[in-house]
Amino acid sequence: NVVVFHSLSKRSGMTGYRSGFVAGDEKIISFYKKERANFGVASPDFIQMAAKTAWEDESHVIERNKIFREKRDLFLEFLDKKGFEYLYPKATFYIWIKAPNGISSKDYAKILLENGIIVSIGENFCSSAEINEGTCESQYFRIALVPTIEECKEAIKVWESI
Repeated sequence: NVVVFHSLSKRSGMTGYRSGFVAGDEKIISFYKKERANFGVASPDFIQMAAKTAWEDESHVIERNKIFREKRDLFLEFLDKKGFEYLYPKATFYIWIKAPNGISSKDYAKILLENGIIVSIGENFCSSAEINEGTCESQYFRIALVPTIEECKEAIKVWESI
């Protein structure tokens, strides 16, 4: 009664190439195969070759994890120093942060954007029903640890001045 979706998107930095697989319960996978649209099932040869190489190599995954951990630690040190509330990222390269002093995430995101820092507000990840019902958490925003370590350090430097 379990299926797991595996992707090379974050594991190997192949975001946008839609390469991965589903493993698990045979009955669920059988239903999934019948109901799933056929888009993305005929990946170009270059994607298939890159995916094959990525699945065969764990060393790049270990290195990527090390780099993301370093980025995460830089931001967590900054957030702790500045007294921000956040959700501790256990297995992701996103950090959810609560906007300070009762400011909405949308207003705080505008302040950050005016200073060259781009974040995603929590509302972007809610359904329209949640937004209309007022059950969507609007105080949180998300940063993605995608830039280089040096760019993360620069963003923190800029953010400290805000």
